[in-house]
Amino acid sequence: TRRRSSGSSSGATANQVAQAALTDVERYWTVEYPKLSGGQAFRPLAGGAHPYTRINLPPPCGGERPQYQPNAFYCPDGDYMAWDSQTLIPQLYDSYGALLVGVVIAHEYGHAIQTRLGMTSAPSVVLEQQADCFAGSWMSDVNAGHAKSFAKPTPDQLDDTVAGLLELRDQPGTAAVAEQAHGNAFDRIRALQ
Repeated sequence: TRRRSSGSSSGATANQVAQAALTDVERYWTVEYPKLSGGQAFRPLAGGAHPYTRINLPPPCGGERPQYQPNAFYCPDGDYMAWDSQTLIPQLYDSYGALLVGVVIAHEYGHAIQTRLGMTSAPSVVLEQQADCFAGSWMSDVNAGHAKSFAKPTPDQLDDTVAGLLELRDQPGTAAVAEQAHGNAFDRIRALQ
């Protein structure tokens, strides 16, 4: 069943889940990356992770000035990941649970993997759905019981995660060729699966 935000979980708890997910996603890619890279070893994010708020903004990415957005992103220029620890991650945690927070982190890490593999020239919607696929492969690893910070998910937790991903889809009518297009709900679920 879908969780409702009651205000009982704190942003600190959601941020701890995001940090734990980051650690576990790196564990996953340490094993899997050499299989995709022709044997090259996995390199963790050189620029680290940056949870941010309205007051403590993320570092600049490329030529863009830092600004607050309820979002999560990977910055190839600084090889870092950032997420909104004030609004987005706590809301996702409260509404859909820890596994969706992990999927968001795994999705953003998927962009780091794409960069490392030199797979960044495809249209945005293709890259976003490939990142969803990478997140799904991490989730499959969690489901297999390999994760250190996540227990094997229950059917309800899987349902909540899919429901949350449905909410994170492009708005109906968004063209697949639009800049920053991620895909409709069905595209994103198919890619995750």
